[in-house]
Amino acid sequence: MYTQDAILEVEGVPTFNVYDPNCLVSSEVVGTKQACELYVFCAVVTDSPKRERRIAVDGQNRPVFRGEVTSLNVGERGRKGVLDVGAGTVLFSPSEAEEELTVGSWIQITREAIHLLDFEGWDSYEARANRFVNRLRDGTERERRAAAHFFGEKTAKGYVDDLVSALHYDDSIAVRCEAATALGRIGMTTHPDDGERRRIEHELGRALKAEDDAVEEAAHMALDDIRLSDKNHYHGRDW
Repeated sequence: MYTQDAILEVEGVPTFNVYDPNCLVSSEVVGTKQACELYVFCAVVTDSPKRERRIAVDGQNRPVFRGEVTSLNVGERGRKGVLDVGAGTVLFSPSEAEEELTVGSWIQITREAIHLLDFEGWDSYEARANRFVNRLRDGTERERRAAAHFFGEKTAKGYVDDLVSALHYDDSIAVRCEAATALGRIGMTTHPDDGERRRIEHELGRALKAEDDAVEEAAHMALDDIRLSDKNHYHGRDW
């Protein structure tokens, strides 16, 4: 049965829910131990009340991550930070912090949902991409949004046509915004002289004239991310 929610249990930590946009978890892996990659999105990032590395659960059974920032960079998935929480590390967006962060900052992250991005030894990219392109075209709103997010996270250049279609013509504002973000991430990893890159910038530019403010803002942020990646690249920094 299709689901995008999973329950994780980390050793020594109460269980907590995660959002599984890549549909990695199925009945075959329930009860097994896997090395997971987690991403905290749309988070509340604040200074930690204590200098400690731990995962806790608040009164509403939501995970609370406390730890030390070990990395801040612009990579294939946009602006990302890495937080060492003792039992492992989680990814997060530094832009969600209340104040400027540096490597070595001690912070606390709270969020109602966490993304499960990947885990070792399960399913292939091609199999997931095939599932998600069908959902982007014909799925529910939630499925279409998850599919757009998947292609953005994987910087899937082969699915730009489908993302462009979603950006301009999907009935859901949320899906159109997610498609804009995905195109921005793909554009960040495409050379400025590449024809696909120019097309992405053109389509995002069209979206700046959308009738919905949220779509316009998502397109504007995506274009900003592309330009920032160019600036960092040509200054010799990592993508």
